Amino acid sequence: MKNPRRYADAAAVLGATVALLGVCLPSAIAAPTPDATPLPSLNAPNPDRLAPSPQPAIAPATPSPASEVPPQAVTPTSTSEISILTPTPGMVLDQPATSLTIQYPVGTKVDVFVNEQIGDRGLVGRTETNQTTGRITETWYGIILKDGKNAISVHRAGDSKPSASIEVQVSGLPTQIKVSTLETKIPADGRSTATIQGELQDAAGNLSNWSADVTLDASAGEFVGIDQAPDSPGFQVKVNHGRFTAALRSTSQAQSVRVRAQTSSLEGYYQFQFATPTRKSLLSTGVLDIRLGARGTNFYDRFQDFLPVDRKNDTVLNVKGAAFATTSVGDWLFTGAFNSARTLNETADGRSRLFSTTQSSDQQYATYGDSSITEKVTPSQDSLYLKLEHTSRIKNAGVDYVMWGDFNTEEFATASQEFTATSRTLHGFKANYNLGGLQVSALYSNTLQGFQRDTI
Repeated sequence: MKNPRRYADAAAVLGATVALLGVCLPSAIAAPTPDATPLPSLNAPNPDRLAPSPQPAIAPATPSPASEVPPQAVTPTSTSEISILTPTPGMVLDQPATSLTIQYPVGTKVDVFVNEQIGDRGLVGRTETNQTTGRITETWYGIILKDGKNAISVHRAGDSKPSASIEVQVSGLPTQIKVSTLETKIPADGRSTATIQGELQDAAGNLSNWSADVTLDASAGEFVGIDQAPDSPGFQVKVNHGRFTAALRSTSQAQSVRVRAQTSSLEGYYQFQFATPTRKSLLSTGVLDIRLGARGTNFYDRFQDFLPVDRKNDTVLNVKGAAFATTSVGDWLFTGAFNSARTLNETADGRSRLFSTTQSSDQQYATYGDSSITEKVTPSQDSLYLKLEHTSRIKNAGVDYVMWGDFNTEEFATASQEFTATSRTLHGFKANYNLGGLQVSALYSNTLQGFQRDTI
């Protein structure tokens, strides 16, 4: 038998709930807010239905100047809801083909035009529909382009005016070589290297994705690394994807250096500097030889003075010395050498020529076991060499210096002096100084000899 008390308790709770509604509901209806939505009519078909609680209307908030959102910039590839995602405007492509990704609203039909030619919809390889944003993302593959500039546009079907458009470029065949260095100048210390870099460019100045062999030449210095064709003149490097690099080691002589890059039909030049190195400390060496003994018995003297023909072996006092020094004086580099017994260029066989010559005792052999090199930095046809130099602060102006010793006349044999160049090797005094766009050179030599040039 069912419990009558449970029904009585439920009836009591229901009655209390109805009473509470009777108290709260009239107050909510009697005092609506001024912006409340209108209540439904009380003459509804069901008079016992409770009316919904009125909700106050929310007025739109006026943003403060600090919270205002700036207007969004219009995408440069689109003037409507149709847009081009890739490629980006102005992109330079290595290959004459590209993929294209576009977006447009669901339910819109579009046509793609490439250089004013309608595209084949068979190139559409992927289509995605975003139901949340109501937009379609469509990807086209293998769109064929031409060398140079290409115009890509998207139109609504049947509309002659593009809704989105971009312009891209395709690099063409190489028409020029650009050469440069990472460093504007490197110390002329015989150890530092400059990184030569270059690229093949098309007529529009874009990188040409091309492979070739480039021959490098430099007016001074030595290329280091692997020569791709050691039997061919110059230093050969490979071009990968239109770019190439090489390393050039400096000499011990400060000067302007011109680098040439050449292929079978293209040629490019670049100029930079081997700058005067600076030394924080003095580097010097020397020897002083004092001998008291019989004449003609010095085993370390010249062979022609050993056992003289006149047989005079009187006791004599011989004093001779030699010295070398180099150091920095401010931003100038000083180099000097002196030998009281002979000329600085004299070899073991007694010969003294301009800029000296390599004597037999200095020849290099594989049995030496290293890659040592010998370079004469103080050439002079007499017993003294002096030079004070520094690299000019004027870009590509060369070196300012004053010297005594052996010298060349490179200032009188520049590329602009094709028919008036004077290329000589002399001994004496020389000075050179750069004043803005003016270069002043002066020289004096007391060892002039006949000069003859045969041109074939």
